[in-house]
Amino acid sequence: ESVENAEPQCVFLLRVDVIETATGKSADNGTLGKLLQRRLKRIERTLAPHAGILLHSLPQGLLAAFETLDSAIHGACDMQRCCAAIPQIPGTRIGIRIGIDVGPADHSEATTTSSASRMAMLGGMDAIILSNAIADELGSPLRQKASRLTDADGGIAAYSLDWKNTTLPPLKTTNDTPKSKKAAPARTTHIVLRMGGKALSFRDSRRVITIGRDAGN
Repeated sequence: ESVENAEPQCVFLLRVDVIETATGKSADNGTLGKLLQRRLKRIERTLAPHAGILLHSLPQGLLAAFETLDSAIHGACDMQRCCAAIPQIPGTRIGIRIGIDVGPADHSEATTTSSASRMAMLGGMDAIILSNAIADELGSPLRQKASRLTDADGGIAAYSLDWKNTTLPPLKTTNDTPKSKKAAPARTTHIVLRMGGKALSFRDSRRVITIGRDAGN
């Protein structure tokens, strides 16, 4: 069964770490802290346009979840491009590394020691590292932009995505579906409420949902 077909049991976890390296006389801690926070804010802003969910905030990173592989890949590339556009300062270079893997759909079980975190640790600055399961799901020609890491720790199968030289296809939307000449069958809809890493899904035909502290809500 493909990774995407495993939904709703699985989602796509994305771990981001902001890392730094000294190229000369390093900046003071106050300046570094501001530069790190600037990148973290840009990273968080890329989640909403790709329907990403922030699961855990970290001092120098975050763990997020995406419902589709396409949205996770687009989100990762946008994060790298946003951070790459921020000017560097003399003596210090700051960038991000990203790891993507399949994770539990129950967000409360997605910890910061997830497999996506292990993928991120295999990469250096400006890297997007994909697990074997993720790489197998990439369509061509995107799959050709993923090269296997030969020195992965513990023999873990991992792939590095060449995001700098990759043109991503546009994300599919409901408007991309060709219109049929025949009337389309009636579709059911559902609402998913997410808060604090938990999700409540309402998939029945109820027309009113009330929210509050009353026992009937």
